[in-house]
Amino acid sequence: MFNNADTSIYTAATSGSSARQSPRANLIDFPVYAAAQVRRLASIVLAEWEGSVLEVQPESIVAGLVPIRGVGTDEEAEAEIPWDEIADGDRDLVRPGALFRLSVGYEVANGTRSRFSRVVFRRLLLL
Repeated sequence: MFNNADTSIYTAATSGSSARQSPRANLIDFPVYAAAQVRRLASIVLAEWEGSVLEVQPESIVAGLVPIRGVGTDEEAEAEIPWDEIADGDRDLVRPGALFRLSVGYEVANGTRSRFSRVVFRRLLLL
């Protein structure tokens, strides 16, 4: 790291040589964002379930859900979850017995609220 004294000494020592560049010549200028341009994001989870895949179908999966927390999560349920709700990176984990977490809630970004549902499969180490 160069401080001001180092830079002026380097510049003075190399001012006669056109082959050398200032030590700051190759630095990248990163943009400076105003506070209003920075996206503020908060997630609020309304309900969450632990799920287990019961059946894999061409258009969806059928899963048993055990409530973890949230409104309306008093008893176990069964749900059909479309493949569109499952992330591409998790699809190879989907098989009967696979465990996942289903979260439903909303995100707030710069004052705008939008709903979400997330299905995240566990990556278990098999011994």
